[in-house]
Amino acid sequence: MVAYTYDEGMTVADLKTLLATWPEADEYGDPCTVWIGHSNGLSDPITGAMPLNPRGNEEGTLSWSDLILEYE
Repeated sequence: MVAYTYDEGMTVADLKTLLATWPEADEYGDPCTVWIGHSNGLSDPITGAMPLNPRGNEEGTLSWSDLILEYE
């Protein structure tokens, strides 16, 4: 496996490209999970995802947003 780096920050397009080829399950059929790493060397599983900095249109509906992944 290769480590990916994003000097300007990972974009949604980068994430979609990465996930398009990422395995969904291991050799036993168990699902692969998504984790987030910390600068202290520890990691936690992602437990939530939501819009960040949402922007709307004239109708007040969500038009675009950044994405934030959360952990407990």
